Amino acid sequence: MIARNRTSELEDKAKVLLLVPYYGHSTVRSLLKDIDRGRASVVTYLFNETKGDSGNFEEPDVTEYVSSYSEDRNAFDISPEHERAHVRDLMGVVRSEGIDVMIPTKEKYVSFLARNSHIFGDKLFLPSEEVVDVLQDKANGYDFFKVRGVSVPDFVRFKHGDLSGLKTLLSKHGSVFVKPSNESGGKRAYEVGSVDQFRELYGEDSGELLACEVLNLPEFNHTALIQDGSIQVQATYECPGSTKLGAYPRKVFEDPRIDAFAEQICDTLVAEYGVVDSQGVYNIDFLTRDNGDYVLSEVNVGRLPGGHGIFTPYGLNFSNSIVDCTLKDSRIRTTTYQ
Repeated sequence: MIARNRTSELEDKAKVLLLVPYYGHSTVRSLLKDIDRGRASVVTYLFNETKGDSGNFEEPDVTEYVSSYSEDRNAFDISPEHERAHVRDLMGVVRSEGIDVMIPTKEKYVSFLARNSHIFGDKLFLPSEEVVDVLQDKANGYDFFKVRGVSVPDFVRFKHGDLSGLKTLLSKHGSVFVKPSNESGGKRAYEVGSVDQFRELYGEDSGELLACEVLNLPEFNHTALIQDGSIQVQATYECPGSTKLGAYPRKVFEDPRIDAFAEQICDTLVAEYGVVDSQGVYNIDFLTRDNGDYVLSEVNVGRLPGGHGIFTPYGLNFSNSIVDCTLKDSRIRTTTYQ
């Protein structure tokens, strides 16, 4: 592990450790921009997920640590053979830098931290490993919420050896959205209109897949922070026609129905897992049916959404809110953006 750009900081500042894949990552850029440097100093731990330049953004006030182990940027999780080394190195950073809060920027880092929460302890603002495991697999999430009365898409779990469920869903909806499980080697999700098209796209992979009804864009992304069993901050942004940020810029959106829906989801998590195990940041994605009803698309847990920076001009800064939540700061915002 290599340390770079070490600087001296005021003792009364919070110390934030960002777990990052590479410095070109959009969420990393937003976090470095939005964190209030008057209240918090920033340290980064780079997982080296790119073969290109891993240098910084000319951020002289950021202390950088670069892992000696490179990770596959397409893999769903941290390499098992590297995990203990990452834990050791990160604990060294936590101790030497006096870190107050660790913020992951990708799903795999959320899983990694949740698995090792017994080591990192109060440096995390994350739900328990059990909650993370349920929500990071879309099919598990649908199972969990459906039986608790939350509106989810019409869906079926299936394997290549038995396509009866897929055929039934196709007969009902004409076309369906198919997503491989997280363990299926990073295969893409596609809209599928027939069994033949499914076989052409996915071959004979033996992994489990999820098929669900096709819902309508735009996608609405609602972010909430749960602390002490209550929603501390919440806001929604709209991605008008695609997940490509450059082609379709995201914009602030407000609808009381989404607020109520998101609160139902958060209340469901607190009721099932308790106050302590459910605390953390949740990015909840919604799509719509033809009748305009909102349907849960997925819940991304433990990390900030790529578009969170659009709320900064409205006085809602999620980066600072996470720091405040971890430090139990009394200045936490409790209202939506203005």
